[in-house]
Amino acid sequence: MVNEPRELIRRAIRGQARQLAPAAMLAAVHQRCEAAVPLMIGLIVDHAIAPGSGSGLLWTLVLFAVLTASMRLGGRLARHATQGAGHELRIRLTRRVLDTRGFDRAGTRSGGAAVHGDLGRRTGRHGERGRVDVRQRARGDRGDPAARLGPAGAGRAARPDPGSAARTSLEEKERTVKLNKTIPFALACALTVALSACTNNSADTAQPASAGFPVRVPGKFGAAQVPSAPKRVVAMDWTSADIALSLGVAPVGMAKVATADGGIEPWTKPLLGANSPKLFSVDSGDPIDQVAALKPDLILATKDYNLGESYQQLSQIAPVVTYAKAPNSDSWQEATRGIAKALGRSAQADQEIAKTTADIAAAKKAHPELSRKTYNFLVTPQAGGVHAVNSTADVSAQFLDQLGLSLSPAVRSMPDSSIPGRTMVSWENVSKLDANLLLATGSPGSLKLAQATPGFTDLSAVKRGAYLPLQPALAQAIAFPSSVSLEWALGQLTPKLSDASRK
Repeated sequence: MVNEPRELIRRAIRGQARQLAPAAMLAAVHQRCEAAVPLMIGLIVDHAIAPGSGSGLLWTLVLFAVLTASMRLGGRLARHATQGAGHELRIRLTRRVLDTRGFDRAGTRSGGAAVHGDLGRRTGRHGERGRVDVRQRARGDRGDPAARLGPAGAGRAARPDPGSAARTSLEEKERTVKLNKTIPFALACALTVALSACTNNSADTAQPASAGFPVRVPGKFGAAQVPSAPKRVVAMDWTSADIALSLGVAPVGMAKVATADGGIEPWTKPLLGANSPKLFSVDSGDPIDQVAALKPDLILATKDYNLGESYQQLSQIAPVVTYAKAPNSDSWQEATRGIAKALGRSAQADQEIAKTTADIAAAKKAHPELSRKTYNFLVTPQAGGVHAVNSTADVSAQFLDQLGLSLSPAVRSMPDSSIPGRTMVSWENVSKLDANLLLATGSPGSLKLAQATPGFTDLSAVKRGAYLPLQPALAQAIAFPSSVSLEWALGQLTPKLSDASRK
């Protein structure tokens, strides 16, 4: 039996554990949702109202629904537990009062321990009455109810009907069973929604399907503010398209390559698979109307030479990821990371960059014959002379240097022409372009012009067979690099360089 007040409280709590436990959990959910309200207000403005996101508003409504439901249901369960504990205490008290052994005036059961405090005094008095009643029942006394209860019972009402008490107890049990049946389902629903709405980070709360967003990608003409994961991407140059494809995103539209079969580079076609993006020409400027008709939510233009004239119009259509300095001046790694950030695929970009970097290093190790061999790279021969790469910062030169080759010191010391990173050499001074290896790119007609020039054909590299006229695709693979174009170039160009270096 319960003799200590602390034990009485412990039994009351244990007896209502099925109501108190979910009530406490719901109270915790309510507190967490309430704490998230200030954060949600800021997120509503930034990611729901400003961009007009219906999903952002929906998740806000879910949060407030959970906030209200957890408070109401948790409070109801707590009140039910309080009433249940009181009812249980009354039942225990009644059983003790009606015990036929009764209590003495000090509240001590015959042969038992003392009952402390107010409970003992009350049970002692009521026990005496109960004992008198039992004795009178034993004698068959069916007289006046007040007489059966003793002197203290004079004027009191008749004893409650035992059947009525039983019915009340049964009704209490039925209500408890009904409520207990609803608790698991309601608790599971509330906790599931609460965990989704309250425990995720801020980006997940505002845009559950766009982890890591919004993002901001800086650029020369302005930062691209991307609110959620893009679904319709347009690439204004084929290099940006290559980068998106390497990250698993197929553009809905892309600039076509004028020199490529079907307008698509040979390394790009396998990545497209069954996708058929809309191709458009950028030779006469960026086609704003065609881009707008594709309804993009992101525009990639890291190698767009028309961007200075078209950025303002393109940025009115969708966020534009641009170059940081100038067209084709950023490294392919920087361009890849910028596009990957806008697409929400930075981790995948790091993997692509690491793989291509490792493959280039492996190619260098596999071809030691290229080490320290000098080279010159000629671009678009013409009647008055030819341009030559004179800077190791040039993207083509960077790739060749990574394979172990070295740009000719004589050309590196020459001044720039009107094109940064290029020097202009007249045919009269073409002998200055001789090196261990000689590479050239341009239209078929321009390459024929060089080969018909006497000073050019007299170069030792040409005579030895160490001259490599590159087809447009092979030259473009290293001049406008991406991880996929460089991987393709490793397989196509490296064997040619190795053969030429041995001559």
